Amino acid sequence: MSEMAKVHACYLNKSGSIEIVSNYFQSESTSYGFKFSEMVRQRQIDFNPRYYSHFDHTRQKVFIQYTRTLDDAFALTHESKHFMNYLPNKSFQEEIFSETSSILSELRLGEYLKQTSLKRATELQIKNILYDNYNSFEEIKRNLKCVRIKDYDHKEVNSRIKYLIGLLLSIYINRHIKLGNITTSGYEKIRDHLENMPLSQLAHILDIDINLDNNILNISEGGLLKLEDSYKLEMSSLFRKEDKCYEKCRNCG
Repeated sequence: MSEMAKVHACYLNKSGSIEIVSNYFQSESTSYGFKFSEMVRQRQIDFNPRYYSHFDHTRQKVFIQYTRTLDDAFALTHESKHFMNYLPNKSFQEEIFSETSSILSELRLGEYLKQTSLKRATELQIKNILYDNYNSFEEIKRNLKCVRIKDYDHKEVNSRIKYLIGLLLSIYINRHIKLGNITTSGYEKIRDHLENMPLSQLAHILDIDINLDNNILNISEGGLLKLEDSYKLEMSSLFRKEDKCYEKCRNCG
């Protein structure tokens, strides 16, 4: 990583964000690296302080709220994965897991950056991502029940539910990659094919009973317990101590 991308926890310019994300996607695979370089070459990324970060599929462009912090690189990773995975007519499975790949990419970016000079800033950013989306697990389970009993009927799934599923699965997958319980090949199958892989294969890789029945997502009680364990362990490891530097960074302008 060049000196340009070696930044303070509270400052990162556009070029630095693009370089970080480019290096990360290249480390994932040459295919992802090429896709991202094409996005840059074709000017399909736009930074502006007035935007909210999102992927506009009608304009085939990623918009990033420019904060001049490491948050920009994580937002760019998240929205770029949406860009790369975009399908015009999604099945229920593609819709329900549409946030999972993007959130998992953010967590994997975090693991990548922890090996660089940005280790401390990255730890703070991961705290930001998870802290801003913290929920009691009871609240999460209440939301998941909505998915388990509601027919999809080709309507868009509630974005909050998609995000909760993405957060839970991503934390679980990332944790078990680090523990060595999910192999490299297993991770690559999830990374590249999550939205359309047979759920029996996903269940095998994750060791979680998860299936679709008439467009209803079912996660067994045992599966929910495994997700709950990973979620609580990850949260407790991140927030076990009061971190003044973290609070300072969160409030940094």
